[in-house]
Amino acid sequence: MTVQHNYNDFCKPKLNKLLSALKLDKNYIKAEGNYLFTDDGKEVIDFVGGFGVSILGHNHPTLINEMKAALDNRVAINSQCSVRSESANLAQLLNEYIDNGQNYKVNFSNSGAESVEAAIKHAYKVHFDKVRREYERITRILNDFYYKVEREGIDVELPGDENDLIDFRNDLDEYNLNQFESFQKSPVIAGLKGSYHGKTCSPLKVTFNKSYREGFEGLSSIQSAFVDHDKPERLKELVNEMACVFYYPVLVGGKVEIHTLKITRVMAFIMETLQGEGGIKPVPEETLSQLASIHDELKIPFIIDEIQTGCGRLGSIYSYQNTALNAIAPEYITLSKSLGGGLVKIGATLIRGDIYDQDFGILHTSTFAEDDLSARVAIKALELLKENDSELLKRVNVQGGKLLSSLETLQKRYPEIIKNVRGKGLMIGVELTPLRSRSPFFRATGKQGVLSMLVASYLLEYHNIRLLAPLTTMLKGNPGKNRMSILRVQPPATITDEEIDALLTAFTEVLDIIQSNNEYLLVAHLIEQKLSPEQRQTPVTMEVKWPFNEEQSHIDARTGFIVHPTKVQHLIDYFFPSFERYEWSESAMKGWWNNIARFLEPVHVKRNYITSRDFILENNLVFVPYLPEYLVQEKEAYLEQEVRDKVQDAVTIAKELGDDNIPVSIIGLGAYSSIVTNNGITVNDYESPITTGNAYTAALTLQGMMFAANNVQPPIDITQAEVSVVGAAGNIGSVLSQILALQVGRLCLVGSGSSTSELRLKYARKTCLAEIIKAIKTELNAGVTFEHTQLAGVGKRVYELILSSGESQQLKFFNDVQEQADIDYLSKQLDLILTQYHSDEYEQLFLIRADFSQLKSSDIVVVATNSPDDELIKTDMVRPGAVVCCASVPSNLSQSFEKETNKYLAFDGGLSALPEQSEIKFVGMPENGLAYGCLAETLILGFEGQNHSFCKGPLSSEHVYQVMSMAEEHGFELGNLKLNNNVLLTTKDSTTVNA
Repeated sequence: MTVQHNYNDFCKPKLNKLLSALKLDKNYIKAEGNYLFTDDGKEVIDFVGGFGVSILGHNHPTLINEMKAALDNRVAINSQCSVRSESANLAQLLNEYIDNGQNYKVNFSNSGAESVEAAIKHAYKVHFDKVRREYERITRILNDFYYKVEREGIDVELPGDENDLIDFRNDLDEYNLNQFESFQKSPVIAGLKGSYHGKTCSPLKVTFNKSYREGFEGLSSIQSAFVDHDKPERLKELVNEMACVFYYPVLVGGKVEIHTLKITRVMAFIMETLQGEGGIKPVPEETLSQLASIHDELKIPFIIDEIQTGCGRLGSIYSYQNTALNAIAPEYITLSKSLGGGLVKIGATLIRGDIYDQDFGILHTSTFAEDDLSARVAIKALELLKENDSELLKRVNVQGGKLLSSLETLQKRYPEIIKNVRGKGLMIGVELTPLRSRSPFFRATGKQGVLSMLVASYLLEYHNIRLLAPLTTMLKGNPGKNRMSILRVQPPATITDEEIDALLTAFTEVLDIIQSNNEYLLVAHLIEQKLSPEQRQTPVTMEVKWPFNEEQSHIDARTGFIVHPTKVQHLIDYFFPSFERYEWSESAMKGWWNNIARFLEPVHVKRNYITSRDFILENNLVFVPYLPEYLVQEKEAYLEQEVRDKVQDAVTIAKELGDDNIPVSIIGLGAYSSIVTNNGITVNDYESPITTGNAYTAALTLQGMMFAANNVQPPIDITQAEVSVVGAAGNIGSVLSQILALQVGRLCLVGSGSSTSELRLKYARKTCLAEIIKAIKTELNAGVTFEHTQLAGVGKRVYELILSSGESQQLKFFNDVQEQADIDYLSKQLDLILTQYHSDEYEQLFLIRADFSQLKSSDIVVVATNSPDDELIKTDMVRPGAVVCCASVPSNLSQSFEKETNKYLAFDGGLSALPEQSEIKFVGMPENGLAYGCLAETLILGFEGQNHSFCKGPLSSEHVYQVMSMAEEHGFELGNLKLNNNVLLTTKDSTTVNA
């Protein structure tokens, strides 16, 4: 019995996660003709065609019979270093289909990439030998010249400032060697922009898409140069510019002249006549004509890549012969894909006989190439294409013409959705527009190349039609740049009119859904919702709630801010407003989004304009797609790095929204984007200054807490109050604790209950001691004695305990405080003193709790955690009359607090009132002129003209005091105290923390 293993566990895990998120992860157990059959019994019309392989359909019976016959006859498959007669027959047949009168030697391989690799290797060796021989000839000339002058005692005048013959020879020799090595170590191959030629090292260098190349650039020394389709003349310039220039001496009379020999470093030019992975783009006939006209003049070989376009896909064995390129005899032609008839893996590199290097067949071999089984199947596949007066090849053009004209009709019907339809034969691409007039979800997926895959998912789910996009479009490109959303239509030549009609009907249905701006209908099957045919075929039209935000003309400064959805509902409100008309499951939506978000890029979602004292600041929100649960869950290191990379991409997008006149001066990290980057430490901020927003969040939390304490009845005297800080070991919680230690009567540091919680809380207690020591140090240096100290609460009591620790201890400690600069050392010393002499009272002043038990006795509870749990703090955990202030986003306060506002003053802290009635409008953001502290901090720094990172890494009390001062300067103040959207207390003048 065969054990069925999870494919994701062993093969291409990330790609298969994408397919799973799109429900394209079907297990096809059978293929026949134009159909694939899934393991759950569905028959799927295949318009993908193996990305160009299956021109004859799946498992053509004639090919199967040929393969069976070969195997029945025990064909010799592994007989390397022998006469391979079937490969010879195939090579002869491939030559017969070329009508340029040339003889081509054929190197067989196992794939298209290997075919290109062979062509590049051969081109390099031929050109290397040419350059080497010229270098050796020049070296001989130089050597002969030197010995002739030496031997005959000729008195010569050397050029320039040279006066020593040996130095002259050595300098020229070294220069020429460097020129020779410039080719040897960095040869050049030219190609067309948009090209794709494979994923092994050499073909990768002439694959245009940066996303494929950049991770492997250093593996090959080949230098690539790409030419625009509309500027083929640039190829001549490249050949001339990228050259080795050798110098050699010529004796004219008694004077030595320097002559030059120029040899290009461009060893070949490679191209497709119709680019596949580059977006199904036919190279313009005018371009091909110009390239053909300069071929002989260039004196560099052309590699015509027919891997996808050849063997029938465009209606002929060699597609270039139906273009202007037929005027030349290309030096190289590469084939694969359809050459194997969809059954065997075979590639071929045709090398024109007059340039063929005789050693190449020994230097470049492959264990599995040239096997007679593959050759026999390939021969039969070619014969099928050519039989009955090339009936199948003619059918390619007929059926391709029907498809192309029908899709062009759809393009005219849906011009706002279909940007372009292009292609030849049965290799057609449908490019979708960026959909700027549609909802944010359509805009984002259209811009990022994801929409085409969603369309493919829909067609497969409801119509059993298989289409796909070029995988290139799903790869991360330059952050913020458009990637094509394109569908490739590459069915077999045997595709019927009925099957074409089925595609057009299904495609029209999904275009109507996009036209109606109804995101729900496109993705419902991905979140386990069932749609009736009536719902799909008569889509409800939805208004665009968040239209594209145009730029305001006059501004004085720019900032950026990174956001992400903190709740599923926020995601729905922005990306999927159509959901309000239908049923959907939050858990299913959350599960799907956490899977697909990995493949979505950050997107610029909103511009807001804030004014302070006639100074207008533009703030740009850049949206990272992750939900909080995904960001904080335990995950593999590679997923953690992916998240950090995506935040970095968002920072890059924000930076590029600026211009030379008004750059983006600073970028804030909102919510969990700060946490996952270790408070911004992993963000590259050398071009874009950043801030985490933690300082002003802490400041507003303190201000809100004190305002609330003064306004509850009866008021709470914070100098006598017990205050619990939940999340006291975190970045914000730790600083809140440090500042509160100088204010409150007793401080309880509360942790998460993890295995390291107590240890981290004890460290947080030492940072509180450090803050107290700094305050004492300031007073001692100013000559302030204890009798006149300004310290209050815990800080004052610690001061008293020091004074009662024995004269020798206190004297030594106070001397150290005044003389020792290392606060960390001093806090450890103070911790030892308090533990040794006052352990009971020390523990009562600084309670450490790894659970929430102490909250019940606390007068004030401050919450500053990294937890996304919206029910973390419940009403039964705190005492009636308590003030509960939560700085966490999303809020950790249970909904139960909303029902009992008469018992508790519980509110979401860290909210700022913006200056001059400015508004930040976006889902999940506070309304009525309020802003989260992290965003407000970014705005404050923008008004301040800050041009370097402010609050990055560990937060300090100094950061808090600095930003409070800047906030007051620019008109920011404590906002109303709110729980969700309900105002509990209206603030006018916020209480100031005593620094």
